[in-house]
Amino acid sequence: MKKLILISYLLMVSSIISAQQSKSPSRKLLGLTGPYFGQKPPGMTPEIFAPGIVSLPGFVEYSGTFSPDGMEYYFYRFSDSMPATIYCSKMISDDWTVPEPVVFSSGYPEFEPHITFDNRSLYFGWFKGNPAIPGIWVAKRDSESWSAPKYAGQDMFVSSDSMGNIYTTDMSSRNINGKTYLAKVTVNNDLFTNYQRLNISAHYGTQAHPGIAPDGSYLIFDVQSGNYMYVSFKKQDGTWGEAVDLTNHGFDPMAGGATVSPDGKYLFFCLNRDIWWVSTEIIDQLRPAKEVLAYIAQDHLPPNEITEIFLINSDGSGKTQLTNQPERRPYDPAFSPDGSQIAHYTHINHTTWSLWIMNADGSNIRRLTSGSNTLDWMPRWSPDGKTIIFTRSFMTPTWRSEIWTIKPDGTNQWRIGSMDGEGGDYSPDGSKIAFSSYFEGGGDIWIMNADGTNPVQLTTNPSEDWNPKFSPDGSKIAFESMRDGNFEIYVMHSDGSNQVRLTNNLAEDIGVDWSPDGSRIDFVSERDGHSEIYIMNADGTNQTRLTYTNGRAISPDWKPVTDPTSIEAGKRSSDSVPGKFQLFQNYPNPFNPETTIVFHLPAKKFVTLKILDVLGREVAMSLQNTYEAGLHEVLWNGTAYSSGIYFYQLTSNRFQETKKMILAK
Repeated sequence: MKKLILISYLLMVSSIISAQQSKSPSRKLLGLTGPYFGQKPPGMTPEIFAPGIVSLPGFVEYSGTFSPDGMEYYFYRFSDSMPATIYCSKMISDDWTVPEPVVFSSGYPEFEPHITFDNRSLYFGWFKGNPAIPGIWVAKRDSESWSAPKYAGQDMFVSSDSMGNIYTTDMSSRNINGKTYLAKVTVNNDLFTNYQRLNISAHYGTQAHPGIAPDGSYLIFDVQSGNYMYVSFKKQDGTWGEAVDLTNHGFDPMAGGATVSPDGKYLFFCLNRDIWWVSTEIIDQLRPAKEVLAYIAQDHLPPNEITEIFLINSDGSGKTQLTNQPERRPYDPAFSPDGSQIAHYTHINHTTWSLWIMNADGSNIRRLTSGSNTLDWMPRWSPDGKTIIFTRSFMTPTWRSEIWTIKPDGTNQWRIGSMDGEGGDYSPDGSKIAFSSYFEGGGDIWIMNADGTNPVQLTTNPSEDWNPKFSPDGSKIAFESMRDGNFEIYVMHSDGSNQVRLTNNLAEDIGVDWSPDGSRIDFVSERDGHSEIYIMNADGTNQTRLTYTNGRAISPDWKPVTDPTSIEAGKRSSDSVPGKFQLFQNYPNPFNPETTIVFHLPAKKFVTLKILDVLGREVAMSLQNTYEAGLHEVLWNGTAYSSGIYFYQLTSNRFQETKKMILAK
């Protein structure tokens, strides 16, 4: 009931709105000291907040907000015989007062209070003026009291972060088809202006009740027509990630109106007429894994050049040295698809380079190729992790390069196709290989089938195009080109069309790679006098330096991001938050030809599992049966199907979730 926003508002309007609110000057103390009314903080299991104090029988409590210093708490309460009224409790001499009404005006329901981080503005909803349309009003703190409220905008439920960004539910005529949307707003003379709609996908209808984290890193909101809470995490480029349905992670479908405490430790929400709270660890466990890059750092310090493999977070933090092999000088690190191993190559001498492999923590280094007078370099992995593609070059009688593959244990070395080429990269579905090749006097980008057949030239210009890399969804290829006088980064569609330049400066920009979600591209640039690693958005904007070395940084490679709902993460989540539906990521993924699909049921349920193609068409029915509560595994065999991207969809009553998998033959 509490999630059906418009209905609840109409009920409030129809309630007895003429009741006069008491202005009791008394400050009755509760005899409770310490933060949060002296309540014992919850863990990963939600609990009712301050029962008998805030959450009372016979009333509906909703939308609590603490002041930034934690000394005041505001919430609103209503019942069948009392209009919505904002209450406040304060800590006086280390003791909390009994919550009392804060009366801004009599006769109109008031609801959903929020205090900004500067502790100077109190936003709340009010039906004053037109009783059928709620609006946001703001009171300003003047010494110990609040000023008379001023109208701010035709919206609902304000939330703000510690940087002063304000979010709300936009209910104005800007909306389409009667839906409300989440928006970030600018405040000008206390009025909301410059509404910036948040493009967060949540799969279901109207979005409302934004609750931003204090650091702005995630946003929790309701989906009205689906009666669900979702969380979306802000990505490195400032956009919002795919929303995660919290009903799949222990929250009741009727929970809503979430707020986060100013210290970021606790999540408050409303359920069954009461305010509940839970540790924000339950949200933190859903965060996408921190993005990490491997790269080569070369320090030109006497008496010898030192070359080693390092790791660094995509925000520039966490620089870690992985190797300590100055005599081998490793180059060109490449993560395996599951992120557990790193392939690279080393210079044995000036005529022999060999492939090596190690664990992702730098341990268990072993050599894969041991030939002489061959240069084995530029390793990349197949999507299923079963092979490593690499370049084998020969210096005499003239320079010549071929595309080869090898298994991670060093066996099964074989050449792909008959064309000369280097820098091979598999498409995400494993069906194609992009590479560069000298042809007709220049270097160009080509593409061929994974078995070496049907080579097709994608770029044609008299200069040099090198180092192609598929985007994670396979729709684009980034590469480096010298067509404009010096090397710059370009991107094109995977069929060679729409070639677009992304960088533009007098220094060389080379060594391109995509972030796991395809939203950013890293590359190496000499624009600051020597080679360093930079990151930019996939459209070329926001080019930012990442590394700062004594010599130079080269050969960046993004570590694959582990899905936070992977099977192991899912098992931990099921242990800590029991009683929920959950569909886990299949494993292995990519796969050939079999993969295991795992799901968890909170009770005995009839479920359906379908396999869909990229157009959403059903290609197989894996199961349709009744299962007991607990974890279940289903083995799916894709022998009869072609390589490509597929989706598996689990349905049971109101629960439905879909995940992607890749069949790579």
